[in-house]
This record gives sequence, structure tokens and C-alpha cells, in this order.
Amino acid sequence: METKTSQRKHGEPELNSLVSDTNYSTYTVKDLRTELKRRNLSIKGLKAELVERLQHSDQSGDVNINASILNGGKTLIDDHNHHHCRLSEKERKMERDNRQNIVLWRRPLTTLQYFMLELIITIQEYWRRVLKHRKSCTLFVTTVTVLSLLYFIPGQHQKHVQEVEDFIMWCCYWIGLGILSSVGLGTGLHTFLLYLGPHIAQVTLAAWECQSLDFPEPPYPNEIFCPEDGHTSHVSLLAIMSKVRLEAFMW
Repeated sequence: METKTSQRKHGEPELNSLVSDTNYSTYTVKDLRTELKRRNLSIKGLKAELVERLQHSDQSGDVNINASILNGGKTLIDDHNHHHCRLSEKERKMERDNRQNIVLWRRPLTTLQYFMLELIITIQEYWRRVLKHRKSCTLFVTTVTVLSLLYFIPGQHQKHVQEVEDFIMWCCYWIGLGILSSVGLGTGLHTFLLYLGPHIAQVTLAAWECQSLDFPEPPYPNEIFCPEDGHTSHVSLLAIMSKVRLEAFMW
């Protein structure tokens, strides 16, 4: 056993030298084409062209062979391992150009085909995620169903539903203005100067005029009315800030 091991180590040439010195002329055309397919190279041409193509591939170092054995002077690739072939610069450029040409106005059918395939893959991926979180999805669907029934079924609860809806729409209004302020409405103007600032000024003037902050909570009507009972209370800066804190926070 030790003698065989030493012979394998010292008597046999290195794997890389065996690959580089392989005599491809002893291969059959079928074996040559099989090896070319493994390296993602063209299999067209006569035997001499196939041999030259393999020799050029060995010399350029384009092929990284993970494992090989010798059998009758031929290099056989282990079927349980994979070797990776690097594309030539010309092939990479052609592949890159082909990808860039896949646009709707040049290759509409191919583009739509890839779009549908990507859409199907995305749907399948999200569906697998949904199946992994069945409890959360079931709870979400149940909650949406119950809220929809409460919203559409008439009854005494509709008054409270309307209040909640008005409150949510009021919050969404100020959140939307806050988002628009980041782009300046396309003119560079800030929505604080157009909406939030005037709103705070209106509440402040109404508070000093009425000497009270007992007018309705948001969402306000088109105008702010003073309390009809004439009740007054101390109006401070902190009280006014508390009155408009919702709008400012949402903005």
C-alpha cells in the first residue's frame, strides 16, 4: 500500500502537466465534442479544428478542472465534480449586448416573455412566503374582513365608523403634505408655508379671539367657531401647541 502511494506521488506527473500535455489527436470526434461541451465551447468543425480549440483553451487557462483521471491516455472529467469555464471577452461582450437589446421597442415579444416569467417567479416566491406565515396571513385577512363588514353594514355603529374615517383621512392629509414638502411641490416651496403654518396661525388667532381652546377637535370644519356658551379659559403657548400637535406630528 505504501509503495503504491509513493508511486502515485513520485512516479506520476502532476495533474496540471497531464492536462496541458494531453494528446487530443488520440481522441475520437465524439470525445472531443463532449469535452468541448463541458467547457462551453463550440463543437462545430473538423477534428483538427476541435483539437486546436481544446489546445488553445488549455494554453489560455480558461478552464479550471476540479478533478480528472487518466484512462488510456485520455483525460476524463469526474462526473461528480463541476468545472467552471470563463467566457472569452468577445463572448461576454456579445452576451452583454444581447441583454441590452432586450427592450420593449426593439424586441417586444422577448421582453414580454421575460416579464411574464419574472412575474410568475415573483408570485411563486411571495406565495411560498405566505405559506410560511399562515397564522399571520390568516389573522390579517380576518381583521380586514371584520373591518369591511363593520364599514358597509348599516347600524348604530356607523357614527363611530364615520368619526374614525374622518380622523384617518385628516391624518393622511397632513402626512401627504409632509411627503410633498420633501420635493417642494416642484417649485421649491415648502408645504409648511402653504398649509401647516397658516393652519397654526388660524388656530392661534381663534384661540386669542375666543379666549378659549374649546372649539372642536380636528378634523375642523372649514371655519373655526368659538364656543357658543361664551366660556373662556387661560390660553397659553403650550396649550396652543397641544391643540395643533396632531397636525404637526403627522406633517
